[in-house]
Amino acid sequence: MARTLLIDMDYIKDNSILDDNVDERLMVDALWTSQREYIKPILGTDLFDDIISKAGLGTLAGNDLILVNTYIAPCLLKYLVFEMTPILAYKYRNKGVVQQNSENSQVTSFDDLNHLLNRWRDKAEMFGEDIVRYLIANHTLFPLYTSNSDSDDIYPSNSAFTGGLFLGNEKSRGGFDYLRDCCD
Repeated sequence: MARTLLIDMDYIKDNSILDDNVDERLMVDALWTSQREYIKPILGTDLFDDIISKAGLGTLAGNDLILVNTYIAPCLLKYLVFEMTPILAYKYRNKGVVQQNSENSQVTSFDDLNHLLNRWRDKAEMFGEDIVRYLIANHTLFPLYTSNSDSDDIYPSNSAFTGGLFLGNEKSRGGFDYLRDCCD
């Protein structure tokens, strides 16, 4: 089964810090995972599935194309670098997980790797927040943004930022019900 990707390798090579010699096979998997893990919760199931379907058919146009090119693509690129950081540092071999090393480079410490991961996640979440704000401001252009109704649907998030603290019920800080109330 072919995986529909919202950005291509040329976009990645032209707009990211990833070297041209990074294995595309690794990037494709990390990109597909990033779309599913980070972009789908921002858009919600209905809008995400619609965008993926149109992208797969090559029929993205108008507002959908603006959403993808201006908002989703830069966010997805940052999440891709976030996902690729540990992938490039470690390899799975038949005798176990090994840390990459070469004679012209030095292995990154675990603390430095964590710092990089935090920085890339922060950047990606900032771009994700741009998507959320754009969709809320333009909810009439994207009716599928608030149309999720199946019990197994992922409802769009009202924020792309994540944190380690639970501060109470989502409704108390403007969860999906807020989106539904403000955007009807």
